[in-house]
Amino acid sequence: MRLLRFTTPPVCILFKILIGSIISVARGDHHPLNDTLPIHRHHGVANTAFAQAVAYTYKVASQPIHRLVKPKPFTLEEWRSRTTGGLFDRDRVKLAEIYSNANSVFEYGLGESTDIAGHVGVPRYMGVDSDSTYVRDVRDRSPSHFRFYFADVGQTDAWGHPTNPNLKKTYFDYQVAPLMLERKPFDVYMIDGRWRIACALLSFLHASAHNAILRHTKVLIHDYYSPIWTVKTVQQQVCGRKKEKGCDKNGRRKGRDYTIVEQVANLVDHSGAWLAVFQRKNETSDDDIYALYQKVMNHTM
Repeated sequence: MRLLRFTTPPVCILFKILIGSIISVARGDHHPLNDTLPIHRHHGVANTAFAQAVAYTYKVASQPIHRLVKPKPFTLEEWRSRTTGGLFDRDRVKLAEIYSNANSVFEYGLGESTDIAGHVGVPRYMGVDSDSTYVRDVRDRSPSHFRFYFADVGQTDAWGHPTNPNLKKTYFDYQVAPLMLERKPFDVYMIDGRWRIACALLSFLHASAHNAILRHTKVLIHDYYSPIWTVKTVQQQVCGRKKEKGCDKNGRRKGRDYTIVEQVANLVDHSGAWLAVFQRKNETSDDDIYALYQKVMNHTM
């Protein structure tokens, strides 16, 4: 899919204009949200009763809970919610550590990571998945303040992979629309679903568009294998069992070379297994990220 290049800063195109058309906030001294959310005007949405309804209901729905006590400790010995979704114990420990220190988490792809977020009591949470069964099952076992979004990408097979990844609606429905709902940045963006690099890049842009402190924003990518960080025993687990099918000659999983993200972000931490932690490079601009996004937005893995 070929996109036009814009001279206007693309982060404005992706979020400040696009989001503004959906959840802009009405001006008016009588309205209780005047001092809590910025006002945007696009296609006549602002200064309407609908805009007031959107602003008020979003404020109520996204209100984080307050941690009255320290996050619940996470220990592998007591963890009873292991799934077959691909997390190693090292991934679980690293996720619990990061989530315990986060006030807000956004997840592309639901599953055991969502259970860990619920276990440690993340105050503000939003997650999206392309499999309606995943959304239902995870919702039913999660804290009531967690919010979930089902992304319609057409029919799917195992792990929510779209059977027709070229559907025109998929990029918007999965990659962009969930973030459009969010008027505030997140401390952590966890990428463990489809279109991973595209979603990671949009996460950086979302944080930037909402004035996040970039050095405090973490983007996590699961299944990011790097031998620099991986100990020998884990390397054997990752690629030793089915090397001829699962990995290339460099030990990376075939079809899942996510290292392109390092053009705009620094790999700052790793679980020692499949989970990598990134922060945006200081010299990277929104234009740089958007240009890379245009190249990878249709990479479904």
